[in-house]
Amino acid sequence: MTSTYGPRVALCRRLARLSRVQLAASYATCGTVATILYEWGAGDHALARAIGVLIVVIAFSLLFTVVTWYRRDAVLGAAFLLAFATTLSFVAGYDFTLLFVTPHAQAASQVALGALSGLPVRILVLALLFVALVSIGRRLRRYFAPETMNDVSGVS
Repeated sequence: MTSTYGPRVALCRRLARLSRVQLAASYATCGTVATILYEWGAGDHALARAIGVLIVVIAFSLLFTVVTWYRRDAVLGAAFLLAFATTLSFVAGYDFTLLFVTPHAQAASQVALGALSGLPVRILVLALLFVALVSIGRRLRRYFAPETMNDVSGVS
């Protein structure tokens, strides 16, 4: 598929055709790897931290762009997709790092359990934030992504 707008638009359109589960799982995988690299690099591995930050910035930028401009999801559904994928990736990466990289396994398991128990609250708080961001992003679509105006009808 060739796009008159370039490879970025073609990639976003391809990602937009994924199901919600596939899109969330793809982001969660990238976010988990990025969180593991970031947490592992907290000691003496500054390069690992930088790579982790780069991975998560690129992955979130793609996810937010696709969900906001290239999909027909309702604002609330898009916000919950963003909140769920973001929370899942962070908690999975953080718990993995705590349980398998940290030398103090018993204390780490208690902290990991605490992170899991805070999951619903984190999703709800992030959903509120993402409702506002998705709404603003969709209103600014005509300025930043005019090629999507014909793709997504009925969503403002």
